[in-house]
Amino acid sequence: MFKKILIKYLGFIISLPIFINFSLNFIGNPKSISFVNLKEFISSILLFTFLFTVGRSFKDATNKKFTATFGIIAYFISFFIFESIFLFFIKDINLHNTFIYVNVFWMIFLIFKLNNKYLILFNLSTYLILRVFNSFYFLKFIKNKNIEGDVKDVFFLNTEKIYNESLFYSISNPVMSGYPQFMSYIDAFLYKLSFYGESYSFMIPTTFVFLWLFILMFIEFEYSSENKIALVLLFTSLILNSQWLEFLFLSSLMSERIASYLFLGLLININKVKNEKESLILFSTFLFSFIYLTKQFFALLLLVIFIYYLSNKNLRKYSTFLLFAYFLRELQHLFYFKNIPKDHHISQIDLFDTALDLILLRDLKINNINLILQNLLKDKPVVYLIILFFISYFCYYFIFKDFTNFNSALLILSVLNFIFVFLLYISVWQTMELESPIRYFYSFIPVYSIAIFFNLEKIQNLFKNY
Repeated sequence: MFKKILIKYLGFIISLPIFINFSLNFIGNPKSISFVNLKEFISSILLFTFLFTVGRSFKDATNKKFTATFGIIAYFISFFIFESIFLFFIKDINLHNTFIYVNVFWMIFLIFKLNNKYLILFNLSTYLILRVFNSFYFLKFIKNKNIEGDVKDVFFLNTEKIYNESLFYSISNPVMSGYPQFMSYIDAFLYKLSFYGESYSFMIPTTFVFLWLFILMFIEFEYSSENKIALVLLFTSLILNSQWLEFLFLSSLMSERIASYLFLGLLININKVKNEKESLILFSTFLFSFIYLTKQFFALLLLVIFIYYLSNKNLRKYSTFLLFAYFLRELQHLFYFKNIPKDHHISQIDLFDTALDLILLRDLKINNINLILQNLLKDKPVVYLIILFFISYFCYYFIFKDFTNFNSALLILSVLNFIFVFLLYISVWQTMELESPIRYFYSFIPVYSIAIFFNLEKIQNLFKNY
């Protein structure tokens, strides 16, 4: 009896250290999560509720294999695609035009394709409630909080230009030449969706909503109810336990939350539809191509996946769709962004010389790896999560000796992320401050979390029958 209980609630047990750490810190300082007030909290829930109804409607209208999370991501990206394509024809198109046109398209699509027509009423009513609430309490919200560091220098300015002017104007008049603006576009869109103001102001509900979006993603994954609850507690405790993680994922315009959410959500969906009809796979890989426009390390991982698709005869025919966002951006710079750099980071690097340095082991600052790891070790809860991540894989492979599942892809991509960070900071960026690379490890916190419980679920299913 005790053995069965232990196996059933193992997810809670391994999450306990992080949850206890969070609880003790919160008891010692209850104001540690006061970055969001009650009205902002409610606004974020209302925004999430609307997005969930859209995602759920997309799932109902297309294929039951899709998740609501995938529907929400498709909704986000559809606005960027529309504006990016129509820039070829209408230079003065902006988010305000796009918002109306694309939502009308979605409405028409759902009217014709929905099996459950009542979902349209849910979409309209949840949006109406969101807008009424935000309009009524607009003056009560704290505006432009946490505008500091990279947010002040890059992300806020990009989002403000996209919202107040247009995507074309923002890219044509860059704060930082070649810096990706796809995620800033999503932030501008979320403000438009929530507040519909004449000019842009940062509001925490538009970023705090990602807590609920990540929770939805975790709940939709195929775990037991106990493991879903444990995973949500683990992730929430970890994020709320650290002011830095809270800043990255919930209360600022830092891009980690969007990049991580899109990457994991789309990756899960690709795995989910891998054995479905061709049209679903093509659409999934097409949307996954937009990971190229997020952060440089995620773009590198997309390249790795593209190479894998090319090498696999069953997947080769889908590989071109992974390059759609790349080709779209190339065409944009060919036709109407002719003199504007495309890649902020790559433009600073001599790729050939850097490759030779790495191959010949010359002019490298290997000690930076040690310094980066020392900085990472300062965050004990995250280190504990990463240790759990690798232990779960060791146990899984020791028991099952199966290297072909989705969890193997998560492991490979996570390890490659570590390797890419180390290679960059021992070569090209060896003189830069070494606290920044920790952000690239933090971007994978949702990946680490979901992979741990993927492995745990398989192990539990094996032992609960003994």
